[in-house]
Amino acid sequence: GLLLGLILSVLQVYGNRQIRRLVGIYVWFFRGIPLLVLLFLFYFGILASLQVELSPFLVSVIVLGLISSAYQSQILRGAILSLPEGQLKAA
Repeated sequence: GLLLGLILSVLQVYGNRQIRRLVGIYVWFFRGIPLLVLLFLFYFGILASLQVELSPFLVSVIVLGLISSAYQSQILRGAILSLPEGQLKAA
């Protein structure tokens, strides 16, 4: 989740308007819907409709990673935005 969260936070800070909007929708979706609902949605909804067979453990790891990346992206976005401009240029 951390690697995807880092990518999402950089895209949300430095991306164009459309990319920021897509990342915002992703973050809103995975932070706004409860974990249990997402687990049911992925296991019984999305994967069943695509006729993909995955173990319940693997589905839960994937969903938890996606939720974690949404939260991590907001934490890292705040960290990026808190840096003064001079420190960014010096780095």
